Amino acid sequence: MGIPNNAAAIEAAKAWLLIPSRPPRCPNCRVRMCREVKESYKLGYRWRCWRCTRARDERQKTLSPLAKTFFARGKVSMVAYLRLMVHFLRRDKVSQAAKDVGVARKSASQVYHFLREVCEVAEAHDRVKIGGVDDVVEVDETHLYTRKYHRGRLLRRQTWSFGCLSRKDTYSRGIDPGQNTCHP
Repeated sequence: MGIPNNAAAIEAAKAWLLIPSRPPRCPNCRVRMCREVKESYKLGYRWRCWRCTRARDERQKTLSPLAKTFFARGKVSMVAYLRLMVHFLRRDKVSQAAKDVGVARKSASQVYHFLREVCEVAEAHDRVKIGGVDDVVEVDETHLYTRKYHRGRLLRRQTWSFGCLSRKDTYSRGIDPGQNTCHP
């Protein structure tokens, strides 16, 4: 898929700012941490505070480079993570993505679930109020439902969907159908 091995995946993640490339400061003494190289670590290195280590302090002396990143919760390799991201963006099915990447379906499902959570949080932060003086806001709604064999009673899967469009700002937005009231 363009990323042949784990080293290339790590460099790509650093270039895309998914993994910090600069060493962090120690949470205890605020000194820059040094890189401790060891093959068994997920990225091949870990950050270590040598001042806290020499002082034989009982507090945390090491820090994973994946701490507080998107990849902290994952059990799969960096290559598999990035490839699963591509499959997620292409809207492939979980089973197909797991088969193509070569991971267990459960692992792919967990990565997809976490990616959905990230998208949900990112969408929640993009709330912009629309409208104002000399602006026309168009609001439209539609009723989405399913009939069984196109006849008879309606099934339980019914949804009202709302949308807004600002003519002045050329900004559009969908409204959460679960809300009882609609606010601009």
